[in-house]
Amino acid sequence: MQDVVVVSIFGRGNWLASELADNNFKVSLVDISQEFGRWAPEDWEGPFGFFQTSQLKASQLERLSEEDYLEPIEEGFTLLLDKGPLELTGSMAQFCLDKYKIHPAGLRYVENYSKNREIDKSQLSNIRNDSFENNWFVQLSHQLASHVYRSNTDSLSEGYPLPLFSPYFIRRVTRRGQDKSLDWCEKKGVQVFRNAQILDMRLSHRDIESLELKSDWSGVLESKNFVWCLSGLESQRLSGNITSSLFPKGPIVPTWSWIRYRFDLNLNENTNVIPSKFIIINDKYLSWSHENLCVLQKTVKDGQYDIWVRIPSQQRFHRSYIDELMFKISNIVDDKIPLSSPQIVDKPQDYLYEESELGPSRFPVYSAEDLKKRKDAPYSNLFFDGPEYWPLLEWNSQFSHQEDVLKRIINWRSRQLAKQKIESEVSP
Repeated sequence: MQDVVVVSIFGRGNWLASELADNNFKVSLVDISQEFGRWAPEDWEGPFGFFQTSQLKASQLERLSEEDYLEPIEEGFTLLLDKGPLELTGSMAQFCLDKYKIHPAGLRYVENYSKNREIDKSQLSNIRNDSFENNWFVQLSHQLASHVYRSNTDSLSEGYPLPLFSPYFIRRVTRRGQDKSLDWCEKKGVQVFRNAQILDMRLSHRDIESLELKSDWSGVLESKNFVWCLSGLESQRLSGNITSSLFPKGPIVPTWSWIRYRFDLNLNENTNVIPSKFIIINDKYLSWSHENLCVLQKTVKDGQYDIWVRIPSQQRFHRSYIDELMFKISNIVDDKIPLSSPQIVDKPQDYLYEESELGPSRFPVYSAEDLKKRKDAPYSNLFFDGPEYWPLLEWNSQFSHQEDVLKRIINWRSRQLAKQKIESEVSP
C-alpha cells in the first residue's frame, strides 16, 4: 500500500509527488493526460509565463527546468498601452514608470510582494480606497491571472498580485519535455503510471481506499492518502461515479476561459524590437477581456506569436464568435504595432474540436459567488489541488498551494506516528 497517490494531468502534480518522495513517503503518480489529448503543449502551459521569485524552492525550479528550457524575457513584464510600452525591469523601466505616472504606493505594494510574497493589508486597504487612475496597475496585478473574475475596479478584493518585478521567463514546453518530467519523478523515487485510465474508485464511509487503473500496469492501487489535481469539470471526463463522489454538489462551471490564437506578424523595424512576451491593453477603463486585453508570446518561429484572450466560457465553441474576435484582435495588434499586418496561422483548439473531444478549459476563471458554493467531498484522506484552489493560475500560486498540501500530509504522518507510539506504550 502506498502512503500517497497523486492523480495529475499535464505535470500539475509532478513537483508535489517528487517532494513527498523526498520526504520519505511511498508515492505513486497517476498521469491521465491522455484523457485530454487534444490540447497542444502551449495550451497546457497557459498565458502567464513564469515569474522566478526568491521564495521558490530549489526543487520547484528543478521541476520546471528539468522539463524544458526557460527563455528569459529581457524587458521583464511589459504592457503596451496608449502611450507606448510600460516595462518593469528592462533598461527603459524607470522612464516608462515616470511616463505613465504609476502611483508609488502601488509600485511598492507589488514590489514587496514580488520579494517576500506577503500582503501588507493596511497598505492594500489604502490602495483599494484610492482612485482607479492611481490603482489600476495594482488592480491588474490581482486580476490578470486570478481564478476569480471581478471588474477592473473591484479586483483588489480577491487573491494576490502577480510578482511582476521578479525575473520573467517563457517556458518552451513540449510533449518530449512532459515525458522527461515523468522520468525526473521516477528518479526521485516516485512510482509513475503513464498514459493511465482510472476505471473506478473504491470508497469507504470516511476514506478513499483505492483506484482501479488501466495502464502499462493494470489493477487496484491502494493508498492511505490521495491528492486530486483535476478540476471538477475535468473530473467529469472520468466515470460518473468518481465525479459524484468527489464533487457531491457537482463541479463548479467557470464563467470565463482563456483561449489561444496564433498569428504571423510581418518582420520589420517595428516587430523586430517588440518583446518576446507582452500584454496589449487597448483601453484600461474597459473590461480586461475579449480583444481589449491580449497576451502576446513569441513562438520559436520568427514573427509568429501566440495571442491569448479571456472570453465568456459559453462562447468557447461558438465558431462565429471566435472568427469575429479574431478580426478584432488582428485590428488592435495592427494598430498598436504599425505595419505588423497580423495573419492567422491557427485558431484556438476550441474552434477546431467539439467540446466532447476537447473538454474543459485548462485555465478556467470562476465567479466569486460560485466558488463560495464549493463543497469538498467528506473523505478524510483526500486533498484537492485543482484550479478552483489556486488563487492565481500560474506556477508560484500552484506551488504555494501544493506546499500547504504537503504540510497537511506531513502533519497526518506525525499524528499517525504519535498514535502508534501511544499504542505501543499501553500495549502489554
